Amino acid sequence: PVMEVLRVFQLDAGRLDNEILAFLQRELSTAVEPVWPSVHSHSDELRLVLHALLHGTAVWAFAATYGQRLLSLVYAARKADNNLHPVSTRRRLLHGLCATLLPYVWQKVTSRIYFRSDADHNESSARQRSVLSRIEKALSALQYINSLVFLFSGRYVSILDRVFRMQLVPARKDMQRQVSLEFMDREIMWSGFMEFLVFLLPFFNVATIKRLFQGRTEHQQPTRPGKIVCNQCCSCHSPPRLPCISPCCNSVFCYVCIQSNCLADSNFMCPGCGATVEARLLQRLTAQHLTLE
Repeated sequence: PVMEVLRVFQLDAGRLDNEILAFLQRELSTAVEPVWPSVHSHSDELRLVLHALLHGTAVWAFAATYGQRLLSLVYAARKADNNLHPVSTRRRLLHGLCATLLPYVWQKVTSRIYFRSDADHNESSARQRSVLSRIEKALSALQYINSLVFLFSGRYVSILDRVFRMQLVPARKDMQRQVSLEFMDREIMWSGFMEFLVFLLPFFNVATIKRLFQGRTEHQQPTRPGKIVCNQCCSCHSPPRLPCISPCCNSVFCYVCIQSNCLADSNFMCPGCGATVEARLLQRLTAQHLTLE
């Protein structure tokens, strides 16, 4: 008799396939975006191609997806005699085509009907949307029933597997029926640590900590009274917008930069001289007071 595969292995294999597909789609979109700026508008087609290359070819060639191969699983066909046999090439090909084409066609049909119904408020669009909603509810109910049967019997994790009677079995006889929780333990530990940091972060003033470790930067002094030489803000180092001058050393800031710094840190120190800057003592400058270099 063939050793049964743990249900968690079968579910993890599906999660692995989805993660691999999402990772490759994200990386490929980022790589081709400079030469193909509209790549994000064709995300469905790109996902179809990647899904066909990964899922369809893997099932056709190895009788298992890449996620299933990572967990040492393989498909086997349960025939009329209720025994498991190697999956035929024809059944692999049909399974791969259905697994890749059906989600794409369903996504396109639903998006087209919903878009048309939003644009055209007529009886025909409302009827199509109602039919589509019923089909979605029926599919959700079938998936729910299949999940319950899978949890009870441990066979056919998806409706498509049940239709083609393709069951996951161990790829080798010496497969360990053990679930490693080491990765899950690390995830729980780091997740708890990050939540603890997020809880503590509001108790610390980041601007004050930054001020304690930030060194003083050099800044030019005004050339003569009444004229301020300014080519950059002391905070963002960009040409100042709505420039303001601090009375301590005539340092020039953008209005937004100095106000946000003073609101974040009541003891904000001037980068030019190190004195505490008070927002109420800042002076607004106009173009006639500035000499831009």
